[in-house]
Amino acid sequence: HNGMATYDAEARPDFWKLQVTTTRNITGGHGFPQFFVDWFCGGLQYQVDHHLFPSLPRHNLPKTHELVESFCKEWGVKYHEADLVDGT
Repeated sequence: HNGMATYDAEARPDFWKLQVTTTRNITGGHGFPQFFVDWFCGGLQYQVDHHLFPSLPRHNLPKTHELVESFCKEWGVKYHEADLVDGT
């Protein structure tokens, strides 16, 4: 969660906005292909989606990622992603 938003208790948004704005997903980049990130992170590269649905099996996270990202765009909430180097 380094470098992500934090909130005072009285200004804290509802659950889904809190999870989306305080976490970020990890993508390929800086010479690391996406398939390596997928293997290396074992599903945890989908942190936003994992925080929204913590008991969801990892093999369902890629599809959930598409749905959550679309939902966030529809509601005007920034969905954060960074590559393996910049995101850590």
